[in-house]
Amino acid sequence: GFGREWPYIQKAMRMRYPCCAICGKPTQEIHHIRPRFLKGEDIPSNLIPLCLICHDEVHRKLDKLIDQAIVDAIGKDVIDRFNAENTGQTKLI
Repeated sequence: GFGREWPYIQKAMRMRYPCCAICGKPTQEIHHIRPRFLKGEDIPSNLIPLCLICHDEVHRKLDKLIDQAIVDAIGKDVIDRFNAENTGQTKLI
């Protein structure tokens, strides 16, 4: 999870950057440019202010990119075969 400092970092970012970097609406979320799961840090150079709508859109696009990267890395034929062999269970993609 996020460290104890995260609420303070978010508040400071919202105060310094009151507008969404994409659309200019009020900042509601602070997004990690390099995701935390990829060792992205809670530092200003890795954070960007976004409104809720833009933040959701960024994550939708990232999810698609991640799915495509998985397909590229594993191979669509392998994923399709796995999914076919494991019908009734959660699909990989």
